[in-house]
Amino acid sequence: MKKFLLTIAIAAAATAGGLVAAPKPADALSSRYGCYVVTAGALNIRERAWSKSKVVGVARKGDKLAKRRRFCALRGFWCPVSKQDGVDGWADKRHLDRTPC
Repeated sequence: MKKFLLTIAIAAAATAGGLVAAPKPADALSSRYGCYVVTAGALNIRERAWSKSKVVGVARKGDKLAKRRRFCALRGFWCPVSKQDGVDGWADKRHLDRTPC
């Protein structure tokens, strides 16, 4: 029954022109605020802008991260970033270098 309903939903979306192509990986990192490249071997991405906050993801050296806001945290150590796989959080700015998106 679930498979049947899913098939109907897909057919209805296709008929209505609702199917949209998935974004390309390069589009996932487009950011009007810029991008960073990770310089550390591994960089924790945290839920909030402090070192004891929960780790929500890890970025590896050379990974590109999109900046989510114009400014970093007040003290400037933490920047809001997004990974290409959709993980959003805060990263330590000391391990990031600005790079073109």
